[in-house]
Amino acid sequence: MPEDVTINKELDIIEVYSYGNVTGEILDATVKQIKRIEKETGINKVLVDTTKQKSMPDTITLYEFANNLPRDFMYAIVISEKQSTKPEQDFFETVAHNRGFVVNEFTSKEEAIAWLKS
Repeated sequence: MPEDVTINKELDIIEVYSYGNVTGEILDATVKQIKRIEKETGINKVLVDTTKQKSMPDTITLYEFANNLPRDFMYAIVISEKQSTKPEQDFFETVAHNRGFVVNEFTSKEEAIAWLKS
């Protein structure tokens, strides 16, 4: 599965490492995992490292995915200007913002963590 989901207890955040070819089914499975973690721990801040992704689903799937995220979460997405999925990540962030989600892109993990902790 090209997404690993873990709990960083030291920082009190959920970390998602997304790599390879990401499908809509994988994104849906990840959302189920973060919802379960939030229910069990109360953690609702998510750090997503997308810098090693090779592909993302089409825009319709991303649009639907953004509409179905848990609303009471904060999402910090780490991207690289050089990654092949940057246009898809930018689209996802725009859709999520337009739907009222708290989501931001960052080019460093440190910046993303600082934002989540603020």
